[in-house]
Amino acid sequence: MTRRTAKIGRTPIRSLEELEKSQNELDARFRQYLVSYKPDINLKMRKALELRGAHKLHAVNLKCRFQLGTSLNDALESHFRDSRIATAYFVTLVSEVHAVNAAIGREHDLAAHRQWIASILDGISFLGMIEPAYYPRVSFMPPSNEDWISWHAHIVLWDVTAATLKELKRKVNSSESSFRPGASAFHFRKAQVCNIEAEVAYMCKSPRSEHYTYPVKRRTVDVRTGERRFTPTGTYKQNKREIRSGKLPIVLSALANKSISSLCVSGGAGIRIASMALSSARRALKKETKARDKMLQSL
Repeated sequence: MTRRTAKIGRTPIRSLEELEKSQNELDARFRQYLVSYKPDINLKMRKALELRGAHKLHAVNLKCRFQLGTSLNDALESHFRDSRIATAYFVTLVSEVHAVNAAIGREHDLAAHRQWIASILDGISFLGMIEPAYYPRVSFMPPSNEDWISWHAHIVLWDVTAATLKELKRKVNSSESSFRPGASAFHFRKAQVCNIEAEVAYMCKSPRSEHYTYPVKRRTVDVRTGERRFTPTGTYKQNKREIRSGKLPIVLSALANKSISSLCVSGGAGIRIASMALSSARRALKKETKARDKMLQSL
């Protein structure tokens, strides 16, 4: 018998409105932390976080994510409408190979990660984002009880059948291990084509959670003595909570030397859509910056 623990979680972002609200709140909270606690953050990262630098599409910039989501959503909706796409899927890919100790989180090889994703989804149209998930005090990775970052991907797929994805899931999960023991490396579900905004908003968010893991234990009862024992099964479950302000620098530092385009993954028809969306987001943010500068100069 397995002991069950009530799942604790956070409400996922499922709209561009929620994405904008979340990004603004995260940005305001982190800026307050910078002023109040003055953490050791270098000048390059501080500049990348600035509002006026959003058009450069730094991965660490909290403000550019909403415009990115808007542009990706517009491009995907247009493609789905024009190409009469009726079915799409949402895939999550997580491998232990792409997890790194938080102390060297920024050293993650995104090029190798993108290549790994492309090899799995070869021949399929897709568009998605790679993102870091912060895991404090991980007990199943040596050395024990250190912080880790699991780089993983959320991806929208189309022009593919559920049967093909089921077989792909079987192959990947039989050959790849997820970061968390007991979890799947490949997971997919059907997405709503008429509301693809929900998937886009979710995959464009900045890291906003801390993921806590705990071992799953099996309860056994000694038939002779009646004594109850709990033994580890080797698998782990996880809960998550809002990331604390003091931990934000850890996960944001992992993004500090990366661009949004380096986090973006695409294949098939998704390659052109990603290119268009990134260019559109950059233009919109440049226009916004110019308008804001003009307004400030007129004061």
